[in-house]
Formats: sequence, structure tokens, C-alpha cells
Amino acid sequence: TADLAIFSGQTAASDFLRGSLLEATLLGSGNLVLYLPEAENGAVFNHPLIAWDGGTACVRAISAWLSMGFTPQQATILCIVDPGEDMPQPHGLENRLAWHGIKARTEKRNRGFDTVADALIAAAQELECGMIVMGGYGRFRYSEALFGGVTRGVMQRSRIPVLMMH
Repeated sequence: TADLAIFSGQTAASDFLRGSLLEATLLGSGNLVLYLPEAENGAVFNHPLIAWDGGTACVRAISAWLSMGFTPQQATILCIVDPGEDMPQPHGLENRLAWHGIKARTEKRNRGFDTVADALIAAAQELECGMIVMGGYGRFRYSEALFGGVTRGVMQRSRIPVLMMH
């Protein structure tokens, strides 16, 4: 019944088949989940990196984030694509963020040899973003457990907060 569930690095620990309480909450509650890794610095929620893939989970995460009243001055909408692949268009997302007083810019990056998770984390560091806003578990949980995935990769390696919704 909560609007937001908050997890630290220890509570997000998972095992291969059962997953974790964070995963169960993200997949089963329909609510926004904030993951706070055990980072060196305190959590700073300014200048979020919005990981845009055009999916429903991403749209829901952005809507929920905006409804929580987090209103930074700027945001970066980032699309990670394979070389030669078209970028999923944010369909007016910059305008929507502007209505909330957030100046946003969209950036496209080629994935290269990195995983999408590593490319997102590298971009967040390079752009000095304070958090990542993204959809969670676009693929089935067991598929992510067997083959890896963006959600699990970001949670394992991010040093900044991650706000997600499935």
C-alpha cells in the first residue's frame, strides 16, 4: 500500500532463482522502488539520468517520479542503442518535463562493447547525474537471472540511487 519502497544495497541482495525482496516488490507491487546503493557519498537527487527505452515500465517510472514532487532544475534523457539502430523517440518527454520546470536534453549513445547497464552507469558518471530513473525488468525475471539484464546490472554496479518501476 506504500507509494514508494526504499531498499539499500544489503536488502537488494538476491540469489539466482529466488531473486530478492526488491525484485518481488518491483515486479509485484506496481509501486515505485528506490534503490540506494552503499555509495561513498550521500544520495543526491539532482540532475537525474532518465534511461529511455520507450517501454511502458519507463513511462510509468517517469510518471511516478514526477508525481513524487522531485523537481530538479535539469535532467538528461539517455537512449542507449546498438550501432545503426534507431533511437526510441521520447515523444514529447522534454516538453512534459518542462511543464514541471525541469530543463531536459536528449542524448543518444551507441552501446559499443559495453552492456547497456555499464553504458548507463558510465553516462551517469560522465554527466554527473545524481540518480537514474528507469523502468525495471522489461524481460522475465528468470531470463534476467540466466542471461543478465539491464535492471540487475544497474543494481549490481550503480553507485548512485536508482528509481524504478515495472
